[in-house]
Amino acid sequence: MALYALSREGREKAREIAAGLSPAEVFFPERLGSPRAGETSFAASGLGALVEKNWAGYAGHIFITAAGIAVRQIAPLLKNKTCDPAVVVCAENGSRVISLVGGHIAGANRLARRIAGITGGEAVITTATDSRDLMAFDELAALSGWRVENPSRIKIFNAALLEARPLDLLLPEAVFERYYAAQVNLRRLGEPAEIQAGLAVVLDPPPDWAGPDDVEILVLRSRSTL
Repeated sequence: MALYALSREGREKAREIAAGLSPAEVFFPERLGSPRAGETSFAASGLGALVEKNWAGYAGHIFITAAGIAVRQIAPLLKNKTCDPAVVVCAENGSRVISLVGGHIAGANRLARRIAGITGGEAVITTATDSRDLMAFDELAALSGWRVENPSRIKIFNAALLEARPLDLLLPEAVFERYYAAQVNLRRLGEPAEIQAGLAVVLDPPPDWAGPDDVEILVLRSRSTL
């Protein structure tokens, strides 16, 4: 994880967070003094270049700054939700920790909650499914170590989850019971041939299986089939 701070207060908060997230590296301006082990200082005007250099090298980027500063630094670097790293913004006093980018697949929501646990603050999660206490399908995949084979369809399926539309799920029974059994619009199936809804989430279908012509399929792949 990379943590960025621009003030002495922010640097101390970054150090506190880094101690709880290890391994993590703290970056701050040269004017704040000499870096310790696991820290790097940068020129006063060099934050943008530093973030760009670090972007692909860290799973998460944590800004102990105003949210607007973080947005301006990362905006030119964003590509899409399947490959962008997690971005979290934390208030200098640790009172608010905002999941900004990569809430599900990159794990920013989980990272924000973890940081809030370190600082004693509140994690601010704005993804719609989390706000409704629903397990989004890309979040399920990330938590389970699965891959979404057709990520362009994630939005369709998470929207259906939010709108309580009928969905057929070919998922392990334990997963269904833990996350989805309470939702009457969701039905767990044992075989692809049982699909009846217009939308279905399928874990590890045969490689050459396309599903019924009139059904949208979200395909998840477990580690055993990757």
